[in-house]
Amino acid sequence: MRVRRLVREAGAIPDSNPRWDLHHLVEAGRAMLAELEIVAVRPPTAEFLDVVEEAVRVWDRLAGYLHDAWDVYETEPGEIGEPLAALHLRLCEDLRPDPVDLGGRLAALIGSAEVDSYLHAPEGYADVLGTDGLAAYDTACHD
Repeated sequence: MRVRRLVREAGAIPDSNPRWDLHHLVEAGRAMLAELEIVAVRPPTAEFLDVVEEAVRVWDRLAGYLHDAWDVYETEPGEIGEPLAALHLRLCEDLRPDPVDLGGRLAALIGSAEVDSYLHAPEGYADVLGTDGLAAYDTACHD
């Protein structure tokens, strides 16, 4: 519950705080990542994978603001996005969700990114997706 709340709060910064700045986004992203990494030492669950996917969506959205301000802010969005992506891949490797379902989920995650997603799909997920999951990913990307 705490991690879900933290992810929701991070995602709400641009909409709920009229006085936010880029520092708030970076700090929220770092806090979100730190909490997720703490929880990740526990045995993986499908519910936790859902939370990580929501964090990926949130960070992909927030990272767009940093991309837009590349000339005035020194934090690279990948400093948070890459570890989130690595955590997601690790959970998928451990949990081995249904490949067809995962292919669709990955396509939706990447498709919802405002700039670029840090998920290295489908290439990084090839072992988890297999032939059927890769086909589902391709189909979902073209729908």
